[in-house]
Amino acid sequence: RRRDHTVREAQLVRHLAATIGRRVMPEVSKAFAFRATRFEGFKIACYDAATGGFFRAHRDNLSPATAHRRFALSLNLNAGYEGGSLRFPEYGPHLYRPEAGGALVFACSHLHEVTEVTQGRRFVLLSFLFGEGDVRPV
Repeated sequence: RRRDHTVREAQLVRHLAATIGRRVMPEVSKAFAFRATRFEGFKIACYDAATGGFFRAHRDNLSPATAHRRFALSLNLNAGYEGGSLRFPEYGPHLYRPEAGGALVFACSHLHEVTEVTQGRRFVLLSFLFGEGDVRPV
């Protein structure tokens, strides 16, 4: 349960891609030996305690429409909420919650979930990274 806002303003999408790309793309190359060159747009997601915001365990690249995705980007935009941590259940019970302005980048093939937000609202900027050779459906 979450609400999404797709960023559609072309100038803002270009600004986000350039700004975030300068920081993220070299780190993906260094950490994962993969040259990511593209973002799959940007969404701002809201997980709200009032509606029991969470996201069940899933993978981000299992359908034909998402098979091009290599890495997911989850950038926290705020503090002041409880719950809403990212967990990778195949790798143990550890919870991940970067500070506002911090991000997690992980393989889209990893099973992951967002735990329930129990107080406040969590806002996060989401995108997916892929490379030149990855075919994205039109």
